[in-house]
Parts: sequence; structure tokens; C-alpha cells
Amino acid sequence: MIDVKKEIIEKMERSFYYDQNKNSTQDYSNYNFVCDKDWEDYFNNYNIGINIFVFRNINFSEQFKIKAFNFNARFVFMNCVFENYFSIEKSAHINFQLNFIECNFQQSFIIANDTHLESVSFSKNCKINSLGINGFDNHIKRLELWGVKVEYFNIDGLSCNDFKIYASAFNEFRVARYRPEIQNLFNNFQIKDNSFEKFEVQQLNFQKTHFESNKFNNTFEMRELNCIDNVSESRQYAKEEECFYLSNNEFKREANVNIQKIKKVHLKNNQISEIFKIKGKDIETTEIEMGYFDAGGVVFYDYSTKKINISGNNQKQNINFENANFNKLNIENFTNYSNVNFYNCEALKVEGEKSLININNSHLGKTNFFNFDFNSFDEIKIENSVLTEIIASNVLWFEPKKLNTSSKEKKTIKYLKNQREIYRQLKQATEKQGDKIQSLEFQAQELKVFKKEINLKSLWYLNDKLIFWLSWTNNFGLNWLRAFGLLLGSTIIFAGLIAFFGCAEAEKSNSLFSFFSAVFSEKPKQLGFWGLFCKIFVNLFYISQPLNKSLPLNLWGEILDILHKITFAFFSVQIISAFRKYVKTSS
Repeated sequence: MIDVKKEIIEKMERSFYYDQNKNSTQDYSNYNFVCDKDWEDYFNNYNIGINIFVFRNINFSEQFKIKAFNFNARFVFMNCVFENYFSIEKSAHINFQLNFIECNFQQSFIIANDTHLESVSFSKNCKINSLGINGFDNHIKRLELWGVKVEYFNIDGLSCNDFKIYASAFNEFRVARYRPEIQNLFNNFQIKDNSFEKFEVQQLNFQKTHFESNKFNNTFEMRELNCIDNVSESRQYAKEEECFYLSNNEFKREANVNIQKIKKVHLKNNQISEIFKIKGKDIETTEIEMGYFDAGGVVFYDYSTKKINISGNNQKQNINFENANFNKLNIENFTNYSNVNFYNCEALKVEGEKSLININNSHLGKTNFFNFDFNSFDEIKIENSVLTEIIASNVLWFEPKKLNTSSKEKKTIKYLKNQREIYRQLKQATEKQGDKIQSLEFQAQELKVFKKEINLKSLWYLNDKLIFWLSWTNNFGLNWLRAFGLLLGSTIIFAGLIAFFGCAEAEKSNSLFSFFSAVFSEKPKQLGFWGLFCKIFVNLFYISQPLNKSLPLNLWGEILDILHKITFAFFSVQIISAFRKYVKTSS
């Protein structure tokens, strides 16, 4: 058997002396190599000037160990078998690279303690029983897995600029933190076109986390996710890319994510068989793009975000927001064919920023609001949207002054028409679910807005203006006390006018001065005016009989009595109509 180790050392030495300044490649091929001692004895004692070493078709039966390996080199292993452990420790040269192509690791691949590498890559059907990066102060600029199969993958204590996994299969994938002093730090964490049986991340600090077109067959758990400004010396990613991104993934079982202090959470067109739970605090922006292939349910619970955008076509997915707070809730270009539910939600107060609900070019469909505080938001802006199918329960609705349809067109007919349409739809929605009182509230607001709209139109609408002015007397059917107060006040006025102008017994008071003198005088003969006034006031409530049957009236008295009866009848109808909000009408 050829002594491969001796030949490798000799070639390394020759290369150092003769090819020190050249980019040379040494190819060690077709050797059935049996390593009976750790490789560190051979690699540690030489100052190597070779750039690339290629190991092809070699079977390593003993442990392959690299320790304190600090020179500039690239090791490429092609179609090699490692029957025992492959381990790296305390190798601190940042330009050291490891590439594995079509290799089989029957035991474990381990990176442990104080190891700094330029890159490590596994590609083209590598098979790895166990891949572990554990310990402290481990830094890899690029860690990539392309088309590999891994039984167990474990990271604990790694700083990495780029971590990418593509088209690979994992039985168990785990990123954890077993000791508080050890952190997992990633600039770019990308996972695409992979299959996972179990996926678990217990602690991860990152700039960008990107999941696309992956299949998670079993457990999916991500906890203690935090966004950081940057990991390495150089910042590679713009702020708008700093996010937790999930797109076109398939989740076969229940998934759980716990995140905080992240600049952006972005969910797009994911297929969920059971339920996907997200708990989040201090999120800058949340982006939800719905697609045709969405299914299952997503639950945002104990969730606070400054801004949330919901868009797309929700065909099959149920979305729940439970105990969620938003500073800005934007629903734009959104069509809901399934269910969206808001439970115990209110505005998130941010100093110096106005809280806003913006619904634009959307059809909310069966969107349900339970214990939702609309009035906690500073502004409600709704344009070109359909609200007639929404369901509201125990909702605190917004004050009319907060509703805005277009800031550019305030106090114009178009602006008022849009506002009136919103109240009409809300009236219809609450009426459908039997909330008669609230539907009348929206009806009153609708009519108030229509009154403003009429006032902006020409004199041809004088008849409509009169009708809406008269409807004010009971607040468009909502306030019977106002109508009753006006009825009582008008009766007092008519009683005084009839006593002074229309009754023969009061003709002595032929001027306004003498009338007030009679009212405030204490002379006995003028106190009779009060008796007359009281008698008229009482008789005016006998609306079915003329007043002249009990008192002598002149022509003015007859006219005033007729006008009073008309006024009394009008206010009586207004009082009765205002009681509709408390009485269930028969169908």
C-alpha cells in the first residue's frame, strides 16, 4: 500500500519550497487511505503555501481532526467517505475554506471552540449522519448546504455572515443555546427548497431570515428570535431587508414562532395544514400577502407591531389576531373569501405618531371584530371598500370626527358621498346581525352626512333641506328626550302667546311691555294672567278638542291653537319614532 500520508507531506513541502508564490492544486486520488493517527500532527507543523488541496475517492477510516490550522488554504473533498469523526477546533485563519462534494459522513462532522473559517460548504448529495457546530467563539463567513441529506443538524454558538441551505433534506434541524453566554448570530439566514421532519430554533439573532418553498413535515418551532443591526464588521444588507420572511412554505403540523424586536415580519402565500402561531413584541412592520394556495390558520397572539399591511386574496386561510395592538392597520387591495378575526385589539400608542386604520380597495367579506376598540385609533380612513358582511361584537365604534375618506377632498360633495356610503354599509352590516340600536346610530350618521351634502347643493334641494332640518328634532330617531323637550318648550311658548294675543280675558295686555309687566308684577289683579296661562297650558294638552270650547279666543287665538296642534302632533311622532331603537320591529 502506498504511504499516502508521507506522499502528502512530501508534496506539501515541495510545494512550499518550489510553488510558494503560485496557485497550485494537489490532487490525491484513488487511494484507499487508512488514517491511524490524528491529522493534526501533520498539518500543524508545516507552513504551507499551497492554495488548494483536492482529496478525491478516499476512504478515511479513522478520525480526521484539524486543530490550530492557521494558514491560507482550501481543502476540497470529492466523493470521500469518513467512517469516523471529522472535527475542527481552534483553527483561526479567516481564509481557510472547506468544500465537500458527494461525501459521506458516517459519524459526526463537528466544529468546536474558537474556530474561524472563510467558508464551509456541502453539496451534491453529501450524506451526513450528524453535523454539529458547538462551543464558543465560532465564526464562519459562509456556511452553505446544497442538495445534501442530514440526519441530525445542531448549532450552538455560531457567528455567521451567510448561512444558506438549498434543496436539502433534514431529519432533525436544531439551533439552540444551551448556555446563556453563548449566542447564535447570523447576518443572512436563508433556507429554500428543503424538506424537514423536525425544525427547531430556540435562540437566533439575525438581520435577515428567509424561508422559501420549504416543506416542514413535523415540528416547526422558532423561539427567541431577535433582529440586530449587524453581526460582522461590514454591513451587507439594507434596512428594508432586515426581516423574518416566510414564502410558499408548506407546514404539515402545528407551527410556533416567538419573535421580538424585529424590523419586519413578512408572510406570503404559505400552505398550513393545521395552525401557525406567531407571538411577537416590538415589531416594526408586519406584511401579510395572501395568495390562492394559502390554507389552514394563522394566529397572531400577544402581538404588537407599529404597522401591519394585509393584501392579496384570502381564499382558504383563517387569520386570527388575539390581544394584538397596531399603530397603523392597513388593509389594501385585499379580498377575503375566508375568515379574518380580530379579538381584543386596540391601537398601539407611539409617541409622535398618529394611530390609523386604513381600508382601501378591499372587500372584507367575513371579517369579525370582537372586543375591538375602533375609537382608540386617532383616524379611520376607508375608501372604495365593501364592509357589508363584517360582524362586530362588543365593539367600541369610532367617533364621527375620526372618520376620513380622503384628506385631499374634505368638505366636498364627493368626500361626503364616500363618508355616507361607509355609514350605509356599516348600518347594513349591523342590521344583518340584529344590532338594531347600532344600525340606527349609523343611520343617524348617514343622514347627518347627507344633510351636509344637501347643504352644499343648490336651492332646488330646499325641500330636502327642510326635511333634514326637521329630522334634527329627535337626532334622526335616536333621541326622544330632545323631541320631548322641544314639545314641552313649544307648548309653553304657545300658551304664553295665546294668553297674551289670543284670549279675550288678556286683551288688557295690549303691548309687549305690559305683558312682561304682568308676568313680573305682584299686584293681585295681574296675577290672574298666570291663572289664565296655566289654564291654557293645561288645555293645550287636550289635543283632540279645540281650545275655544274652554276659553274665549279671538282670531289670533284660533290660529295659534291650530299651529300648536300641528307642532304638538309633529313632536309626538318624533318622540314615538325615537323609541324604535329600543323596540324590536316585527318582520
